[in-house]
Amino acid sequence: MRALAAALLAAALCVAVPAAYGHGIGYEVLPPVPLGDRMVSLEVNSSQYENPDNPDREITFSLFNADNKITLRDVTYNVEASKGGRVLFDDTFLAPDGIFSFVLKGSDSEEITVSTEDRSDFFDFIKGQKKELVHLEGAPFRTGGLYSFRVLITTADSFSEELDPPVRFDVGLSVPQRTYHDVADPNYGAQQISVVTYYDEITGFEYDPGPREISFYMPFRWEAANINETYIVHEEIAFARSFGDLLAGGYVGTVNGLQVPERTITIDESRVDERIVHIIMDQLLLWDILYNQTEDTSGMRFSLQPAEGSGLSAVTDNREFRVWLDWEPADIKSGSETVFRFFITDVFLKDSPVSVEYELSLLSGEDVLASTSGTSSGSDKGEEFRVDMPPGISGPVTLSFEGLGGSSLGRAVLPVVVDRAESGGPAAVRIPEWVRGSAGWWAAGEITDGDFASGVQYLVDRGVLRIPPGDSGAEPGDIKNDAGRWAAGDITDGEFAGALRNLLSGMILGSAAPLG
Repeated sequence: MRALAAALLAAALCVAVPAAYGHGIGYEVLPPVPLGDRMVSLEVNSSQYENPDNPDREITFSLFNADNKITLRDVTYNVEASKGGRVLFDDTFLAPDGIFSFVLKGSDSEEITVSTEDRSDFFDFIKGQKKELVHLEGAPFRTGGLYSFRVLITTADSFSEELDPPVRFDVGLSVPQRTYHDVADPNYGAQQISVVTYYDEITGFEYDPGPREISFYMPFRWEAANINETYIVHEEIAFARSFGDLLAGGYVGTVNGLQVPERTITIDESRVDERIVHIIMDQLLLWDILYNQTEDTSGMRFSLQPAEGSGLSAVTDNREFRVWLDWEPADIKSGSETVFRFFITDVFLKDSPVSVEYELSLLSGEDVLASTSGTSSGSDKGEEFRVDMPPGISGPVTLSFEGLGGSSLGRAVLPVVVDRAESGGPAAVRIPEWVRGSAGWWAAGEITDGDFASGVQYLVDRGVLRIPPGDSGAEPGDIKNDAGRWAAGDITDGEFAGALRNLLSGMILGSAAPLG
């Protein structure tokens, strides 16, 4: 088959080959080209496009009559695949039913192997046909990104009659890829942000907690020919709903320093535990960026951050209502009054304000700091919730809305930060107020050393408690004494942090295994 492919390729270079182009998405139908006295087109589909976490990257080519939509039979496909300028394989495949399917599988071997799987059913057996799925396996297929396929159709309707010249299609197919990025936020602790790219692989991911900006780079050729073949560039960013600094009511995005239109960015609230933000750019926007960017560039540098003044927003678990939240002053301080303003909208009525019953609690851990209930006004003015923030409260607290519309699923949670730690310097020590009870019980001998150490480690692992590095040099008796003094409010969080640090490292307590 490889000899035939080489011969066909050599012949193709010597004749004018009808060609069609397309790329940039996981499904498309290429423009029709002439084949004898009719027009034919190629349908291209990637099974992974709708589910980027599916490890089976199955791709299908189907040649059909553009007039009556009937798939042609006895089609010979000569396929050359490349990625990033590197040719991955060049081979010829027979498709009795006109449909050629293959799977890209990642492995540790740089050598690409080709094997087949029989997918013939009873009806194929009766007709004397064999249907195969081709498996292509090698290290280059471990990641997604933009693959280029040069497809030569050398037979159609009959394997015994070769087309002269063959029909050519140039296909660019994006195989989605999800990457995970761990970030350390000075207020929300350890967080993870994932990016699904539906065009090409991304690199250079960064998160800046100051402006709350996500940024990354993706290759892209800013050439007229490439833009003409690219219909969509789609990037998907996801993060936990507990990451309050990113749970904004709106976002601003840029590509190569140019702000993209608001319609380009959409918020996806389909999942209970995370928010997804889509950046979707069409061909017209790509042309606009090309004409307006001031510097030559070989790719796209994306940035995304909350829009100024957008506050926070969250939908209820039943996806019926959305809660919009803002507050004054912008920096919430313990021991001071904060005025929270919110209004509730109906998701199914294009986020129109709605009058609905609600219950609202401000929580620090499991402790209720303040609460209220009522019926929203249904106006743009919204409602106010005034809170005298207790002294000693710091770090993330949660505004929990319950029972919206009288439903147990009418629940929405919005985290905010009290006594915000500045980014760029060491994160402030945060020991939630509700830990004081446990510290007092431990100092009094009512809970064991191991139980207290495990409880503190649990808080550290989830970013609730942050302790800077160092060594207090404290002795075992001093730690329990400090715990009692801190529980009574006689020493500060920072003064008690050193004892907790040694407790977690196992340097002091022989009964507690090293937990850090």
